[in-house]
Amino acid sequence: MEFEVLEQSGATVVALTGELDSNTADEAQKRLMAIVEAGTRRLVLDFAALDFVTSAGLRVLLLTTKRLRALGGELRVCHPNEAVSEVFGISGFDTLLRVFPSRDAALAAP
Repeated sequence: MEFEVLEQSGATVVALTGELDSNTADEAQKRLMAIVEAGTRRLVLDFAALDFVTSAGLRVLLLTTKRLRALGGELRVCHPNEAVSEVFGISGFDTLLRVFPSRDAALAAP
């Protein structure tokens, strides 16, 4: 998995490439928590190049969301492909996370 981190419109955007699964979940969790602990409160995960997510990846999203909310922040997801959207729907994550069709929409929403 590859991470591209940038600051945009007052948020930290992390573009993920590859797969968020049991092989990459621990590293993803460490990197995302480091970003949150460094002070980020608006985190946007761009899934445009994420192939799929498994239950291990969902755990990463849940833990990151909980930590951000405890600190008064928010996690947003954008550009999920059909497979990721389906996993979100089946697992109920589409009601837990704010999901947007584009990065611009995720950054512009109140």
